[in-house]
Amino acid sequence: MLFGSKASSYSLHYVSEPINNNDQEHGSTKNREARQKSKPTPKRRDGQKRNERPLVVGNRKLTKEEKAERKKKRNEVLNKQRLAMDGKAPERYLPERDQGPLRKATRDMIDTRWTLSEFLVPIMFVAFIATFFLPRGGKLAFIPLGIIYAIFFSAMLEMFITNRQIKSKLAELFPGRPIPAGQGMYVASRMMQLRPWRQPKPGIKRGESIR
Repeated sequence: MLFGSKASSYSLHYVSEPINNNDQEHGSTKNREARQKSKPTPKRRDGQKRNERPLVVGNRKLTKEEKAERKKKRNEVLNKQRLAMDGKAPERYLPERDQGPLRKATRDMIDTRWTLSEFLVPIMFVAFIATFFLPRGGKLAFIPLGIIYAIFFSAMLEMFITNRQIKSKLAELFPGRPIPAGQGMYVASRMMQLRPWRQPKPGIKRGESIR
């Protein structure tokens, strides 16, 4: 009995404890994290580069023939647009901002009248050059400056009034049609150009009535 009890007591010391899989996984996770922390943290820019993908799958370079064909078509479009700006091609080839009956009527209503605004830039340029030939410190030196301010504010007022008149006329000619976006800027930019330099080219004479 004594021998048997000792044997049983000894056997208790050799009973192996159950292996905890969670501990092993936790340890492997710690080792993996330690290895990752030993490496420098990747930059955001590098990560974005790795995630970049081409917009078109299988994108290839164009051949010389394809490039030449594209260039030819682009030149044809530009040539038709240039002819339309000179009034030698249909209006459908005009830039998008110049297309439509409301834009054409706007141009005609500007081109049919004489305006101070079209001479704004030349007058201001001449007045500015004149300041270099007048004695400094005298009263005459302020004359060109006064002319510049007077012409500028007069032209701004003229463009404002003309734009309102054109909008009213467009509403009468095209009832229910919305006024194109940027109408005020379109009117101002055309009014500030000398008639020979206007694009599209004027298609109406000065003083001619709008139909």
